[in-house]
Amino acid sequence: MSLRSPTGGVDGLSCSVDGVHDAPCIRLTGSLDHSTVGHFREVASRHLRHATTPVRVDLSRLHDIDSAGVAALVNVSLTAKRYNIEVVLVSPTPIVRRVMEYTELDNLLDVE
Repeated sequence: MSLRSPTGGVDGLSCSVDGVHDAPCIRLTGSLDHSTVGHFREVASRHLRHATTPVRVDLSRLHDIDSAGVAALVNVSLTAKRYNIEVVLVSPTPIVRRVMEYTELDNLLDVE
């Protein structure tokens, strides 16, 4: 059963979550930057605590990411490890993939 949980957003970033307990997928739309990372971390933390399977973070609608956004992805992944949960980054846009390659985030985290 797939559930959809709208989590709202802040100016510049919206988050929605599909499959809340069974294979959650956090979908990010907009920009993950210094002004929006707090919202993302809050949403991710809420779902990591209850996840029983890997948490996917869909980046296909993310049009911008800065160093704070990269740090937030790493931080969320480290938090997930404390709960014995894996985080998988899914479908990064070309510009986000480029930033991930420059920062070697694609070597540190699972990216599909």
